[in-house]
Order: sequence, then C-alpha cells, then structure tokens
Amino acid sequence: MADPRITKHIRRLYTLWHSEESGWKEKVKKAVTEVFIIVFGVSISIWLNDERAYFVQQRDVKAFLQGLKSDLTYDIAEMNKDIMSYQGQKATFEFISSIKKGGKIERAEFVKHDDWLLSSTRLFQNNGRFEGFKSSGKISSIEDPQLQTAIMDLYQEDIPILLNSTDGYLDSKKYFLDFIVKNRKRTSDTTSNLLEILTYDEAFFISQRLSETDEVIERYSTCINKMEFIVAKINKLYPE
Repeated sequence: MADPRITKHIRRLYTLWHSEESGWKEKVKKAVTEVFIIVFGVSISIWLNDERAYFVQQRDVKAFLQGLKSDLTYDIAEMNKDIMSYQGQKATFEFISSIKKGGKIERAEFVKHDDWLLSSTRLFQNNGRFEGFKSSGKISSIEDPQLQTAIMDLYQEDIPILLNSTDGYLDSKKYFLDFIVKNRKRTSDTTSNLLEILTYDEAFFISQRLSETDEVIERYSTCINKMEFIVAKINKLYPE
C-alpha cells in the first residue's frame, strides 16, 4: 500500500503541472521540489521497510539460536551418557574375548559387566528445530559465517556419520543378541547357561567385533566438540 504522504505529493505535483495560474518556469521549480520530496519519501519508506524486515529476520534468528542452544545442551548431556555406555560395552566385550579357549567365566567377576552385555545405545536426533528453520530458508539469515557453517556441518555431516557408525555397531549387537537367544537354556528356576555360552567360539568372535567401539566414541566426541563450539558462539552473540 502506498504511503499516503507520498500520494499527497504526487497529487500536488499533478495539480501543479496542470494549473494555469503559474508560468512554466515556476511549475518546473515547484515540480522539482515535489519530485525531490517524493523520491526522498520513497527512499525513506523503503529503508524503513527493510529495517523492519531485518528486525523480524534477526528476531527469528535469535529465537532459533537460543532454542538450538537448549537442544544442544540437552544433547551434549545425552551423548556423554552414550559414550559411557560404549566404554562399558567395550570393557565387557574385551573381557569376554579375553577368555582362553576352554576357559570359564565366574559369576563374581562378570557381575560388573551385566549392565552392558545386552544394552543397545543409539542417538535419537533432536533435530526438529534445525529442520524447521532450514526448510523455511532462514539458515542464511545467521550472520556469523562460522556459526552457520558449524550448524550445517553438525546436522548434515557429523551426526549422520555418527549414526552410520552406531547403526553398524547395533547390527553386530543384534547378531550377538540372536546368538544369546538361540543358545540360552535354563539350568534351574533362577539360573541359565549364559556364562557358559559366552565362552563359545561364536561368542568370542562376535565379542571381538563388539569390543571395537573407539570409532563410535570418537564420532560422538566430534559431535560434542562441534556442539560446544556452537553453544559458545551463541553465548557470545546473546550473553545472558
């Protein structure tokens, strides 16, 4: 919608130019003044609209980044727990694969590994906010190029690479769980032959594979480092 103040000057210019009360020199002089006022008014109007649009854009960026900071803070805590899980699984399967052929596992020495033997750990992406902001085409509105690049890299490279590693590990873990289910038998109403089947050759070879969690842990650490960098950048932009 046209600015009514500009419209007023356009009308005055039209009336002036068609007036018979002034000579052409006077008309030109007044017309130049009116044109200047119109051009200046249009420029100011455009500038104000641009400033208003920029304010709204950066308000949306701030809301996104502050929400993202909350998401990442939660994700970092969850990822550190996941790392502890993979460290526990590494220790458990290193122990199983260290048993000599024909050896035996004592209940007392295995009790500390119970929690990790059958557990499965996978990151559940908390990426809804990012996907929504990206799909709206607003990512380019983040003015800090390092921050913008770090966010894109995290969600489009680092996390997918991590998930690829954990999915591969979980495939091996599923094979191990199937092996347990297939071979497990009750030896009494309260016990089973679990410790015995963990000494089987198949358990040995699967455990060797499952003890290799260093790659998964390294990729978790890469994601955590990137998240901490992003959070630090956001804190610098919007100090509390």
